[in-house]
Amino acid sequence: MAFSGVGSSLTRDSPTFFEMLAAERLMNTLQDAISYGLSVYGQRSEVCRRLLENEDDLFFLIRVILESHALKSYNASFAEHVYGLRRVPYGRKAPPQEEQKTTDRCVLLLTNRQKHLSVVLMTLAPFLRAKLMKMYTNYSSNSTDQHSNNNNHGATVCWKDVLDALWKRRHNRDDRKIHYYRNLMDTIQMFSRQHAKRLCVKAVPWLHTSAHMVDLCYKLLYLLQKSPYYSPAHHFIGIRVAQLSADDVARSRHEKMVHRQSILDGIQKSTAPLPFKLLRIGSLKMKHYVSDHTTTALILAVFGFKVLEWWYTTAEEQAQGASLSSLPVPVPPPAIPPIGGMYALPKDCSLCAICQEKRKNPTMVSHTGYVFCYPCVFKHVSEQGVCPVTGLVTDISDLRRLYDGMASSGSTQSFI
Repeated sequence: MAFSGVGSSLTRDSPTFFEMLAAERLMNTLQDAISYGLSVYGQRSEVCRRLLENEDDLFFLIRVILESHALKSYNASFAEHVYGLRRVPYGRKAPPQEEQKTTDRCVLLLTNRQKHLSVVLMTLAPFLRAKLMKMYTNYSSNSTDQHSNNNNHGATVCWKDVLDALWKRRHNRDDRKIHYYRNLMDTIQMFSRQHAKRLCVKAVPWLHTSAHMVDLCYKLLYLLQKSPYYSPAHHFIGIRVAQLSADDVARSRHEKMVHRQSILDGIQKSTAPLPFKLLRIGSLKMKHYVSDHTTTALILAVFGFKVLEWWYTTAEEQAQGASLSSLPVPVPPPAIPPIGGMYALPKDCSLCAICQEKRKNPTMVSHTGYVFCYPCVFKHVSEQGVCPVTGLVTDISDLRRLYDGMASSGSTQSFI
């Protein structure tokens, strides 16, 4: 009964750990769906191919738009709004007038600073992390290639040799000072870049591991109901995540409708010409319609792309399986004659050619097809390095163990 409450909420309105985990993974699923769509259409469109090459930048812009709109409208991230969650300032009391309006629970709204920090940590931090990992992969591969080239050519560059060469060049030219300092600055720049790359290769794995360990600790504390913070970002901003109630949904919807109606009334009461009024009203209604259905459209897009991915993957597997099953069974290669070995084949196919007894743990030499006892053939191949019957060069890696039913099959008896 020790883990009976694992995954449940810390307070009454706190979401469970699994709800938070699902909300956290939603944006990764959305990015996978966008990448899959671009990869499909990129085979025919050059624009989609270029967008696919810069998918990190594209998804960063998409995420900035989605998260900014969600925080401004719902006080929640895009994924949290989908799962009926919202962000609440932790440790901040609601104003008295708001407490009077809602006696059952307080209405706590995020400050502008908390919204801006939330957008930065939800968009810029993953973008920089992805760029840093790509940089690390590139630098690590380049440093490996450069190290192998240096080892092959025996060429190593040191500061003393470079400065000595520059010092000698100084006395051989009339404009020695200009060239000397210019080359010196170029050399310092080159070595600075090399040291920065080496520092990146060494530091990124430690930073990546440390960040994941800290995040894991916060998740474990939230899972065990020891902390209201699901991640270190929530702790840094000073917020926690709460579930939306029916009253919260009705209240936010009413406030949104009142705000939109006040804007439309202001446009109608303005002294602008009628065509401009109609144009502004139409554009606002279009904007409101898009913002209201963005969440549903993106979720349907994710679901549609996942269905297409499953559909085409299943179709390809079925087509590949049908094509393989329709092929005729290949003719086995001719048996290698038992000539040149140290042992002759016994008349009884179930006997080992080495010990002349019934085979135990039957093992086959893969490139000759003859079967022996495993201890006999292992000892012979280890000492002689050849097949006991054919005399062909054989290694331990060429031995294949045969299990029940394989050694007694017709295809194996012909090679005994």
